[in-house]
Amino acid sequence: MIWILPWGIMGLWLVGGQLEKGARRFGVPGLALVAGLWEKWKEAPKKRMKLLVFVILIPILSMGYGVNSWLMGIFKKDWIVRFVYGIMLSVPLGIYTTLTPQNTMIHYFIITGLLVAAFQLRAGSLGKIGKIGKYDILVEDIVRSLTLGYSITWLIR
Repeated sequence: MIWILPWGIMGLWLVGGQLEKGARRFGVPGLALVAGLWEKWKEAPKKRMKLLVFVILIPILSMGYGVNSWLMGIFKKDWIVRFVYGIMLSVPLGIYTTLTPQNTMIHYFIITGLLVAAFQLRAGSLGKIGKIGKYDILVEDIVRSLTLGYSITWLIR
């Protein structure tokens, strides 16, 4: 199950970006939680409780990073908003890192750097899908979601 997590997160991220925002907001943390429980099913229940930290992703993913987000109201510049958003997404991963002995803070700093870099990317569209070409497949969404997905996978493994 763990190997499919980044690709599932990518699918939910793309659907959440174009169709239903709830897919990204609730699907990404939910899938991370399910994959983590699947991977750690042999561990004691107290140890598995650490995975609940991924629920913190829900409010972060709900706030967004677009032109109408409250972060844009505070920082006014797109690159600063995406920088802060990348750092905010890494916070639950940092908490999980401190709770699990197999992960070190170097893991967290690498993941934070990768997430910040992924959110700075502006790459355009791979094309449109749908009857009237309404929905875009955005390269930056693919990179951002796979970065988050592989980061979570790296920590859970």
